[in-house]
Amino acid sequence: MGIETLTAVLTSVASVAGLGWWLRGEFRRVEKGQDAILDAHEAKDQERHEENLERFAQIKVALARLGYKNGGVP
Repeated sequence: MGIETLTAVLTSVASVAGLGWWLRGEFRRVEKGQDAILDAHEAKDQERHEENLERFAQIKVALARLGYKNGGVP
């Protein structure tokens, strides 16, 4: 094997290793971005859930004042 062939092989290996290192970093960056988006979505869902629970409690009180029990007839 000549020096030119060895140089070409080493350059190719270094290029592939560099590409792999760069891709790994990009995938980590994208994953962190997706985690942040998911966390924000989950927080918003939790807030909506709590708001809905409060609304249902208010509806239950209003129905009880009207004489309804457990959503049934007065």
